[in-house]
Amino acid sequence: MIPIVEHAVTLAAATKRLRIMVGSAASTARPSTWHTGAAFVALVQRAHMQSARVLEAGTIGKGSIEKGKYADLVAMPGDPLADITAVGQIGFVMKGGLVVRYDLDRRPVVTSN
Repeated sequence: MIPIVEHAVTLAAATKRLRIMVGSAASTARPSTWHTGAAFVALVQRAHMQSARVLEAGTIGKGSIEKGKYADLVAMPGDPLADITAVGQIGFVMKGGLVVRYDLDRRPVVTSN
């Protein structure tokens, strides 16, 4: 199945003006981008999509960053445009305006602004 999906995505990515969306049906029990991040990496490395197009497909229409809004953000120390694997190196997650991170023992820690 994987080669068939890779081929289909490669064809879709090469089709001009075709909108592609990337998402995950993974559990949201804990703030994690692993599943979506793995999809981003696979689309760049295996389906040969451009990093910018993959990131746009996974984030477009998800909202905006504006003063007064609660922020849901994912920050990473690397540049995913230069190296898509940076999406797997999450520095912190902000949910509802609060920074949420995981300690080494994987227990959630919430800190206020």
